[in-house]
Amino acid sequence: MARYENSLSTLQARTILSAVSDFSGILSNRSEIENAALSIVTMLENAFPVQFPTTTTADKPENLHFSYVAFALSATAKEGIKRNQLTILDYLSILADVKEENETGKSDYGAFGDLFEILVRCAMMRKLALVRWSMLTVKDIATADITSKKFGVVEVGHNGKTLTFGTLFDYMDGDYTSVVYGVFSDDDKKEVYTLCREKQYEKALDYICSYSAYWANKYDFQKDMDNLTRGKGITAKGANIQVVYNAGKYSAFVNALENGIIPSLAETLNR
Repeated sequence: MARYENSLSTLQARTILSAVSDFSGILSNRSEIENAALSIVTMLENAFPVQFPTTTTADKPENLHFSYVAFALSATAKEGIKRNQLTILDYLSILADVKEENETGKSDYGAFGDLFEILVRCAMMRKLALVRWSMLTVKDIATADITSKKFGVVEVGHNGKTLTFGTLFDYMDGDYTSVVYGVFSDDDKKEVYTLCREKQYEKALDYICSYSAYWANKYDFQKDMDNLTRGKGITAKGANIQVVYNAGKYSAFVNALENGIIPSLAETLNR
């Protein structure tokens, strides 16, 4: 239930999706989804050991089995929604549970960002009834997070976000036109995880929208971040272009939201 598409070849991904589509069992809770994903991956690894190797290689040093299972988990959960065996709220509850476990137990620093991206997409739809299973996918790193007639091509991020497409000539380079960015302390993240897990959907959306903002012009985002406190808000850090995040930046951003200096995403969506 994460951004593991980048670890899989097109053949691997499509084969897993085909196996999930053919799965005849019920997918109505986390246990059933996890068991289905594991059984599908085990079957593919045994049937196609060349295409689904479990040992690490020089060019792919990560745990390949874990990548297959993670992709299969996402696919089986969405299949459960398509079959009306799992609700959107069920999915978000399971997702929050898994993401919090991954962040705290596996040091997955992108876990909350995955949940945040999906919640922002849901918030932009305004009504739960309009949310479809296809909207619950974390986009590939080379693909825009959100494409909307109303909001443009949106890049979504929080805290010390890496601007993947940025260059040393233009930090905001890339095909996206607009930005949604928020700040979340460890306590904030815990609250969002809890609200999602308890299926308090509206409260979860209200929370993330209150701590984030939308910029129709991505360069306005850069300007606001650079003027938020002393020192640049976006800078080159090692081999990456990153939004600078620390306790001071967090407090300054929240203060700007609370005082209307930067309109919150909640205000933007309620216009």
